[in-house]
Amino acid sequence: MLRFRYHSFDGMSRFYQKEASSSVKASTPTEGCCTLVRTIGMQCVCEVITKGMEATIDMQKLVNVAAACGCPLAPGSQCGSYRVHGA
Repeated sequence: MLRFRYHSFDGMSRFYQKEASSSVKASTPTEGCCTLVRTIGMQCVCEVITKGMEATIDMQKLVNVAAACGCPLAPGSQCGSYRVHGA
């Protein structure tokens, strides 16, 4: 399971660096993206996000993607070093 999660997270990490970068306009996440979000789980994603990753992605977009995929992060929760804004 851990190996599966690692490889899935590696793919998700590449997606976020491409799709959730600060230079990309917000859009509806693809079904493939949502499948990764639901498979891995946002708690797992948030636990392994580093400052380096945060420098390359827009954390609010990550929060928005999670919500759009049906896995919203609770207001006030932590994702990496980012504190999720209230509703």
